[in-house]
Amino acid sequence: MVKKSGQEAAVQTSGGWKFSIADSFSYGMKKTGEFFWPTIGLAVLCEAVVWLLCVLQVLTGIFGLIICLFSIVVNVLISIGWIKILLAVLNGQKPALKYFSWADLKYFWTMLGTNILYSLIILGGYILLVIPGLVWTITYAFAPLLVIDKKLSVTQALAASRKLVSGQRWPVFLWSLAIGIFNLAGLLCLGLGLLFTLPVSFYASAYLYGRLAGKTIN
Repeated sequence: MVKKSGQEAAVQTSGGWKFSIADSFSYGMKKTGEFFWPTIGLAVLCEAVVWLLCVLQVLTGIFGLIICLFSIVVNVLISIGWIKILLAVLNGQKPALKYFSWADLKYFWTMLGTNILYSLIILGGYILLVIPGLVWTITYAFAPLLVIDKKLSVTQALAASRKLVSGQRWPVFLWSLAIGIFNLAGLLCLGLGLLFTLPVSFYASAYLYGRLAGKTIN
């Protein structure tokens, strides 16, 4: 079990990094080993729900718009559920279906607004130049997590994400690049490798967030 106090977690590693890419992968592999089947099971269930709603949207004709709006709600709730699982695993708990709850509708508009504004910021960055798009992608990437973890508003979450990665944009970029290459390797293994690389990436991102936020990591 990796346990560090909030103060220890904030101490920078060599080169000014607050985290280690190797340690994040090690944590991701460890948690994937512990929770592989629950993670895969929940992912399959979520995809099945999304797929079913897509089919209903096509088959219901005039009611397709209603199904489409309902699908947006469900997709946001699913994303909230995965964030809650990420935070729960950091706290030493197990992934479980209970983290997907209709009670999280209270976060719906904040989460939707955060995702929309984040997407618009990234789009604006890529329209201006590629470099601002990359920088802003990294800068505001943690806003959705902060909405749930810290119960922040849209603008507060974006500002908190910017503060979280302040001075760490280059390390986070290199981490993202490593994750991308890792998942590309999984895709090249007939796609089946993604069954391993995606859970590892998910839990590695939990480690990254935990280190940047100065959390105790279990």
